[in-house]
Amino acid sequence: MRISRYVLSSFVAGWLGASVVLAQPAPEPPQGRDPRPAEVARLFDAYAIVQAQEMLGLGEDQYGRFVTRFKVLQEVRRRNEGLRWQQLREIMRATEGDAPADDAAIAGQLKTLADFDAKAAEEVRQAIAGVDEVLTLRQQARFRVFENQLERRKLELMMRARQGGPRPERRQVPRQP
Repeated sequence: MRISRYVLSSFVAGWLGASVVLAQPAPEPPQGRDPRPAEVARLFDAYAIVQAQEMLGLGEDQYGRFVTRFKVLQEVRRRNEGLRWQQLREIMRATEGDAPADDAAIAGQLKTLADFDAKAAEEVRQAIAGVDEVLTLRQQARFRVFENQLERRKLELMMRARQGGPRPERRQVPRQP
């Protein structure tokens, strides 16, 4: 089982790295095909699960429960991030330009955003508590470190993709005489 996880980890990491680093403007995806960011998010999620198993030292009895709860945590974060961006776009629209702003409307939008942030933080806390229920104390501590490393890795990959990223060198295969 471990060997297959190593192989999967290597494959996902390599494919994810190549996909993100070599990302260039692509033609519009065909109808019915998931957009590229969704594919990258799924690959990164798969990579994260495999890496978590290794870093946390999850036993076979923990792995399935951990994966289920970790996916819930990822979904809660992703959903809340999207909803927060929607609210921020509304605030941006209300404050754009030189037109006089409706202060009452802006105050209402800010209150809605603050309420949403509090609710989202509670949902994330509950999802983390669900993950923690599966882990030992040491694994919980490692999980916090792992999440920080994962977030940094994601930001690095995004920055490389936006900058066009360095292209990996192609290895020359020596020719046989």
